[in-house]
Amino acid sequence: MKIFYNIAIRIITLFLFLIIAFVISFVFLSVIFILLKYTTPAIINIKVRNFQIYTAALLAIIFAYLFISFIAKPVNNMLKWLKLLSEGDYKVENKVELLKFKNSVVLNKWSYFLYKELISQMKNLTERLLETEKQRKLLEENRRQWIAGITHDLKTPLSYVRGYSSMITVPNYQWNSEDIKTFTKKIEEKAIHMETLINDLSTSLKFYDGELLLKKSPTNMNSFVQKLVIDLANNPIAKDYSFSLESKLEEDILIIDAQLISRSLQNIIMNAVLHNPIDTKIQVSLDKIDNYFQIQIKDDGKGMDEETLNNMFEKYYRGTPTDSHPEGSGLGMALAKQFVEAHNGLIEVESKINYGTCVTIKIPA
Repeated sequence: MKIFYNIAIRIITLFLFLIIAFVISFVFLSVIFILLKYTTPAIINIKVRNFQIYTAALLAIIFAYLFISFIAKPVNNMLKWLKLLSEGDYKVENKVELLKFKNSVVLNKWSYFLYKELISQMKNLTERLLETEKQRKLLEENRRQWIAGITHDLKTPLSYVRGYSSMITVPNYQWNSEDIKTFTKKIEEKAIHMETLINDLSTSLKFYDGELLLKKSPTNMNSFVQKLVIDLANNPIAKDYSFSLESKLEEDILIIDAQLISRSLQNIIMNAVLHNPIDTKIQVSLDKIDNYFQIQIKDDGKGMDEETLNNMFEKYYRGTPTDSHPEGSGLGMALAKQFVEAHNGLIEVESKINYGTCVTIKIPA
């Protein structure tokens, strides 16, 4: 409302200015004509009354044109601007070229002054629409890649299940018990892989749709993280990795959704296992700094390059290899970030090639 109030005040001021200019111009030209008529009567034979009528008409046309130029043309061009926006043309350069503020071809300094707040708002709107369109296209591309990744990750373990089950049921051949045990174990691993992927996908979609509610309760962080690290260290996949836990917490009670934070930590720690060579040392530490509970997962593995570091929380950035462990779903790190941010927390990551990676989770106390 304030924008339109300012514009209205300026238009009224401009209108009054043009009226005053009209009166002054009319009086000035009338005086000049009368002086010329009586000093050089042989040259000018037009009657004063007729001259004043013609002068008034001409001045009226001139000032009407100026008024229209100041008021109507800017509005007309802003309507063209809106039309371009409605047609999906969000490039600010096109609108500036249309209005030509700097060159004063359509809008001069006065008309720009009249509508400067409105023009500024429209430029901001155009930039926001352009940014929204870029985000929409990026989201659509991510969605396409996500669907491609899901299709790939479901198809691969499914082909294993189908292949091994076909081998077991092949006619005219008797497998020994050890072979059947190996086949069924592979089938189980791939079934777990598919179940993990579907569960992670379902959880991620619930977060986007706002359907997943946090179930918070007071949690003893020392015992909570200790139990988690012990369970992961006993995982057969992690048997060749070294784990340690250090806690500096004195007051260790934090109100969290223990299940979601547990999944976040599992995903991050397992990521440190799956993407690092054996004998990698993984250190988990707990601390409370500046009213934040801090959980840090640090390893001395191979580290990440800058591109991988910048995209590690993107879904399916690196994809899931066909022979990946059942724990891998391609969504783990993205979900870990979602779960932490759902607690108003944040994740910070530092990594350097050949020096390892450090992931820090901060949750408000």
